[in-house]
Amino acid sequence: MRYGKDRRFGRLRGVILCITAAAGLICAVIYLQMVKHMKEICEYKGRQTANALVAQAVDDCLLGENGDYLQIEYAEDGGIAAITADTYRINALENSLRRQINEEFSHIEDNEMGVPLGTLSGITALSGRGAEVRIKLHQVGAVDVSLKSEFESAGINQTRHCLKVVVKSELSAILPGHSTDITAEDEYLISETVIAGELPQGLWNTADLLEN
Repeated sequence: MRYGKDRRFGRLRGVILCITAAAGLICAVIYLQMVKHMKEICEYKGRQTANALVAQAVDDCLLGENGDYLQIEYAEDGGIAAITADTYRINALENSLRRQINEEFSHIEDNEMGVPLGTLSGITALSGRGAEVRIKLHQVGAVDVSLKSEFESAGINQTRHCLKVVVKSELSAILPGHSTDITAEDEYLISETVIAGELPQGLWNTADLLEN
């Protein structure tokens, strides 16, 4: 009689252990899935916020700018003798951009976002459902701002010159019990000039007027 009870108890204990192990495995899979999606969502939200802040700062800096950053010298025959950058205006623009962008990023902690718990689970059927988990963004160091100059063909005997700003920022996205480091880098067009005539020899080789 006692032997039968022991066998039933042993079977019950085995079933409980199996259920517990299965539940633990399911929880582990869900947790790993959530961690993966946390990282992806944090990176997406962080870059999206950074790009919006930079775009706003660039727009503010370019208000009132006429976009004329090149000085073109022509030869007597009408051809292009030399092209130089207006370094004073370019340096002033770069300093203004750096100051404005870092000012925008100094308030990045105000951009707190919420992501539904169902979205973090990675399960399509649960996307957009559940309580919101708050994401806070923190700036890590100063934003790196630099200008670059590019030449490209714009048709027969025409060249397009583009002045762009390259912005690189490092952020940390923080959720309860989890944080993700984010690097956001993008470039924005500052000015575009179409130059008629053949470029002086050498500009195509450097491809960067700012180095001249």
